[in-house]
Amino acid sequence: MKQSLQLSLVISTAAGASQSPVGQLPINLDYIPDLKLYNISTNLLHDNSPQKGPSSYIEDGLCLDIGPKDQPAFPIGHKNARFLDVQSRADLVRRYADDHQRLKIRSIPDIDYVWNGSVSYAALTGGIKFSYIHASHVLEHVADPINWFADVCEILDDDGVLEIKLPDWRFCFDYRRRPSSFSEMIAAYLENRKSPSAYSAYESHIYTHPKHIHVTPRYPDDFRFSIDRHKQALKQAYRAAQGQPNFNIHSWKWSAETFVQHLTLLNDLDLLQLKIIDGSVVPSRSYSIEFRLLLKKKAGQNNCAPFLARPGN
Repeated sequence: MKQSLQLSLVISTAAGASQSPVGQLPINLDYIPDLKLYNISTNLLHDNSPQKGPSSYIEDGLCLDIGPKDQPAFPIGHKNARFLDVQSRADLVRRYADDHQRLKIRSIPDIDYVWNGSVSYAALTGGIKFSYIHASHVLEHVADPINWFADVCEILDDDGVLEIKLPDWRFCFDYRRRPSSFSEMIAAYLENRKSPSAYSAYESHIYTHPKHIHVTPRYPDDFRFSIDRHKQALKQAYRAAQGQPNFNIHSWKWSAETFVQHLTLLNDLDLLQLKIIDGSVVPSRSYSIEFRLLLKKKAGQNNCAPFLARPGN
């Protein structure tokens, strides 16, 4: 048994240590067939024409930035700018200092809405509607994306826009992990998941430390498996299972292609009341770890709840 475990670790280490040329897709794409099945429709792709950004909407009505950190999408102090996060400004500054992350302190806005996960966004904001909602590197941390979309839909104006930016798992420190499947998203919704799963906690700890991004040459590939790392991962998974989750981990790993496909399937199943705006999808590019897209409410949509959550279903 011990010899078998050692052999497994050697094989896994060799696979994990493989490094692709800078700016190219990682080698592990070869054995992930689902990524080869998805193509983004041409009408959804951005054609490099000028596009209104968050600052263009700030004069039109209230705008909300979810998880601004030290890079707010809207001017701090603007009468129409609002900010939402899981901690107050003071707590955010303290948390990132404890994590030894350097932030531009002056660029961290006061948080208007501190969300603890126990109430909906609509209840937290007092039923206010926003003309533009910006969420950069937020959704990958959310336990249940389907209910998160419903939450955002509730506070979005009928003609409002939701902008999402996400890390492409192939180009960030998640690249050793397996991509998220659509069935995982459905399971999170049906389980009414409120925090990252034990699986995500374990997998994240095993594969994302050290957090080196493989498409940039500045970091060495010093990733190695070890029993000690597995022991640490087990502790993290146990804490998650006991209701003490770490929301800093990435529960979801998408590329632009898989994310668009998942949203399309959610729309087909009537589990999502938002649709992708034509020409808004900007896929990941070399030397970039993120992709972005815009969504808006479906025409005539008055109920943001997923189909299964509506009365009579």
